[in-house]
Amino acid sequence: MLAFRQGFGSFDSPQNAFLAGKVGMVLQGVWMHNFIRFNNPHLNYGVAPFPAAFDTKGQEVTVAEMDVIVIPRGARHPDEAWEVIKYLNSQEGMEFVCGGQGKLTPFKENTPGWIESHVHPHLRTFIELAKSRNAVSTPKLAVWMEYRAELNAAFDRVWLGKSTPAEAMRTVNERIQPKLDRALDIQRRRERMGKAP
Repeated sequence: MLAFRQGFGSFDSPQNAFLAGKVGMVLQGVWMHNFIRFNNPHLNYGVAPFPAAFDTKGQEVTVAEMDVIVIPRGARHPDEAWEVIKYLNSQEGMEFVCGGQGKLTPFKENTPGWIESHVHPHLRTFIELAKSRNAVSTPKLAVWMEYRAELNAAFDRVWLGKSTPAEAMRTVNERIQPKLDRALDIQRRRERMGKAP
């Protein structure tokens, strides 16, 4: 299995394991269509919500994230940059950018015909997912990157038969909880001192 996985190409390439037909499904977002469109445009694929691990009463679960546009401190043309940001946050501007990126807009409504002319054939599925009351953001934790790395390592241990799921999660908890406790303690102390977290 390790040798098989090591043969996977880089994510943005025709050798991507999903695009090359080496794996049958992946957990990805709306952006995946761009990689398909540029690296294997003839790939016949579909999309579906990821199964929920809890009762959602008919509402799908998804991670809702966003791209952020900022003006860097010291920018030579901040007024012009602000005009660009204002345009990008208009209906016309957002649909222009998201159409080019193959993504959905954050707006509740779209210009008539925009979805139908969009490059993403499964865009409606992602729009419906974004409307779910179970659309959540990535946890805003100071230790999130370490937590994610530990979860990936736990998955590998289970996948390779070196650990049970319960043992792997116990190890993740033992490694991350003390780091999270320290980060939360620092945040509380900063808040008491009147400083931003």
